[in-house]
Amino acid sequence: AEYMGDTAFVTADSRAAAMVLVLIGYFAYLCVVLPYRRRAHNALAVVVMGSCTAVLLGGTFRDRPLRLTVVVGALIVNSLAIVIGNGYDLWVLPREELAAAVVASDSF
Repeated sequence: AEYMGDTAFVTADSRAAAMVLVLIGYFAYLCVVLPYRRRAHNALAVVVMGSCTAVLLGGTFRDRPLRLTVVVGALIVNSLAIVIGNGYDLWVLPREELAAAVVASDSF
């Protein structure tokens, strides 16, 4: 009793291609829904999801130089997006919380 997973996704390439389709679906959903309150966080999520999709897709390329260029480039973009996003949060959020505390204390 075989199930679809045994026959449809036999090779690593077919599994990777299926996951790329899933990630593209999540990417489209993320672009439409924009689940975060902050525009910067939505933009960061789109960049990270896009770069993760590019890593997986690029890994399936047969041409080695193209594969390495896409995978390494997407990993660099992903890493930079994460570091920049964390830096943004560490810089902006404490200042906004302080400003909100000042406004709250002024209202009493």
